[in-house]
Amino acid sequence: MNDEKLIEHLGNVISWANVIREELEPIMDAHGSKVHFRPAAKGFSMVGLLPDRPQRAKAGYTKADGLLANFDEEFRTHCIDVDATKPSIEKQLKAFLIAEAHQNEGQLKSLNHASKPTQTPVSLTFVTDELVIPVGRHRVVCDMLAVRSTKDGDVPVVIEVKGSRGKAGLIDHVTMNAALVDEYSELFAKLFATLLGREVNFVGPSEKWVIWPSATGTGPDLNEGDFLRGGVRMVTFTTLMRGYLFKIHKAPQPVS
Repeated sequence: MNDEKLIEHLGNVISWANVIREELEPIMDAHGSKVHFRPAAKGFSMVGLLPDRPQRAKAGYTKADGLLANFDEEFRTHCIDVDATKPSIEKQLKAFLIAEAHQNEGQLKSLNHASKPTQTPVSLTFVTDELVIPVGRHRVVCDMLAVRSTKDGDVPVVIEVKGSRGKAGLIDHVTMNAALVDEYSELFAKLFATLLGREVNFVGPSEKWVIWPSATGTGPDLNEGDFLRGGVRMVTFTTLMRGYLFKIHKAPQPVS
């Protein structure tokens, strides 16, 4: 498949990713624990990471100057003084992971730490979230994109974050997103490199990860086999008073 619309779309996303990287760095240096900038095809979004207002956002920015001059006012208007209804578990978790990454040079610290006791520990770096991709007449959304560093290069990691344990269509969805990253790997590598500010060299196919709540009880998680057969690495989490406790389950194939 050679989808010209998709190629043009990703090219535009890369252009706005460059604006984020080159022009909004002063804001990220000062406020990275509470704000995230997300590239899109027609501009970029400002996304709040506050625990009680997770992922409250303003889309459609096309200039960095206004934000640089009036960040405090813009952030307060769109990410603080907004509807305070109870946030979803998914939004809270994503905001936590992204804020943690921003404070640790991009490293998804909690996930990396949780992988250490496993046979396949990882080093994951956050790239972006909620990337919209046009596919034919439809749109798909990549929940989170990360990269796993290896001695041979970079492995793209496609992550779905779920606030509940509804599995219907989940494996198919993350598999489709990973296939898109692999098919358009040159463009995705350029997007990753732009946002990370370094050269990115993809090696191997994309990994598929799902993060969702821990099962009740103390026995083995009966869904693990389904995920492994689908080529998906399962991560479970338990919500704590402050933060989360993660468990990284088996990798579906050897990780180099």
